[in-house]
Amino acid sequence: MKQKDKKKLYAQIGDNLILIGASIIFLTIAVNVGDIVRGNLALKQFEKQKSYSAGIDSDEEKATDGKIKVTNNVAGQKTETESLTEGSEAEDEQTLAETETSDAGLMDDQVLGVMKINKISLKEALKEGVGRSVISSALGHMEGTAFPGEYGNCVVAGHRNYVFGKYFNRLDEIKVGDSIEIETMSDNFKYRVTDKFVVEPTEVSVTDPLEGRQLTLITCTPLFVGSHRLIVRAELVEDTLDRDI
Repeated sequence: MKQKDKKKLYAQIGDNLILIGASIIFLTIAVNVGDIVRGNLALKQFEKQKSYSAGIDSDEEKATDGKIKVTNNVAGQKTETESLTEGSEAEDEQTLAETETSDAGLMDDQVLGVMKINKISLKEALKEGVGRSVISSALGHMEGTAFPGEYGNCVVAGHRNYVFGKYFNRLDEIKVGDSIEIETMSDNFKYRVTDKFVVEPTEVSVTDPLEGRQLTLITCTPLFVGSHRLIVRAELVEDTLDRDI
């Protein structure tokens, strides 16, 4: 092969490698953007569900007031309050139907709540399960472990989104004493970090039940390697209702 032909071949190989590299980068960014979009939709879905739930609670109180007033009237008669209550319930049913129709996919994802860690500017949806389809766009609650605020070990797993620094990407910055909040449909739970350590991927005992109301966060470490698992432990310190669970 002539020197000129060799140079041409090398140039073509170089161009192809650049094209392949650019394609991989573009695909990675596209996938990450898609995951983030779905994560943001999940956050909006949770807010919509909570807003709807709050509206139902308010209407139930109004309905109770209406029924009390009905007892002071002749049986079989409908008061103005009762009629308004029925209208409100009909509207609620229509609103729920529209929500289920427009966000059917998200409803199936079972958005349990939202986790917030101000220390690392984290605000992510929390869904049930730790499969790829779940933790690609949200944090995942491990099935079979305690739910937020419950007695036992509530285990939450998350990816480290290297492209945009999302999910548990900055979890290693957490220190003992930092706060973690989980907002559910009915409560706001606040946890205080008590420990942080690294284990082998095979060390599944970190998901075992624990005494008290504990929270365990799990992600891969170190960054860009992921050969081990970073564990953050926290304990419940308060909730908005200050009640026994």
